[in-house]
Amino acid sequence: MVTGIVIMKSLSFCFSYPMQFIIALLCFSLKGEAQASYVERSANPTYKTIYIDTVNLRGIVLDHTGKPVPDVSVASLTYYSATSRNLLAKTDANGRFTLDGAKHNDTLIIFGTGRYATWFQNRGSRYVEITLPEIKPAAVSSEADPIVVQTNAINQRKKQKIKFEEITCFDCGPGPMIESQAEPIGGNERLKKRIKQQLVYPEQAVKNHIEGLVKVNFEIEKDGSVVNPRVVQGIGYGCEEEVICLIAQTKWQPAHGQGGIVCPESIVVQFILTDK
Repeated sequence: MVTGIVIMKSLSFCFSYPMQFIIALLCFSLKGEAQASYVERSANPTYKTIYIDTVNLRGIVLDHTGKPVPDVSVASLTYYSATSRNLLAKTDANGRFTLDGAKHNDTLIIFGTGRYATWFQNRGSRYVEITLPEIKPAAVSSEADPIVVQTNAINQRKKQKIKFEEITCFDCGPGPMIESQAEPIGGNERLKKRIKQQLVYPEQAVKNHIEGLVKVNFEIEKDGSVVNPRVVQGIGYGCEEEVICLIAQTKWQPAHGQGGIVCPESIVVQFILTDK
């Protein structure tokens, strides 16, 4: 900044010194003032890296019912050499997240807390709403083809005749993200044999002539344990408890994939009384 004093002093030389000297002195004064001002404003400079052709992406992650999903990871599949990593964020309690420096057409992956990995392609938006698909349990057996448990109406502890279908794990997330699916330790045949030997028709159900379908949903945790058994359909008199107790004791080889996978399963058992 050129002050009034500097200008007046510079003009005072006009009558006694050559013009070249006056111009040089004025330039020196301006340069000195500019340097002093620069040093004063830049004593503690701060810097922020800005990536070309990127956006500060904001968004929210919702479940299939429209409710926010907290504590899930949102990652960019683009590798940034400047930071030697991929962009990564976690949703807050309201399901919201921020990815600063994401590409306009970034591919995002949402994973964690037992959910299957979900892909999302951004197409230039600065704000996105990502809705996760509904997680449907795989069917160990179904209502159309249940495991059939039969016993004589008089002989309360008769061995069961049980019908099986192959145990599989459907809808365990996008194919590329799953390295192996959940399966019982020892294979399906060993599980079938265990059910044949141990599942019995409860005495109270036999005495009260109770028949019907029992459907139980459960999940295979990342350590292979059976968790969260839930009765979807029942007939009472200890039938649901018998199925849950037996399933809870089984051990599984967990599904493997990025972010860890909790695999949902279900089982349907049909209780039938014979010789009524």
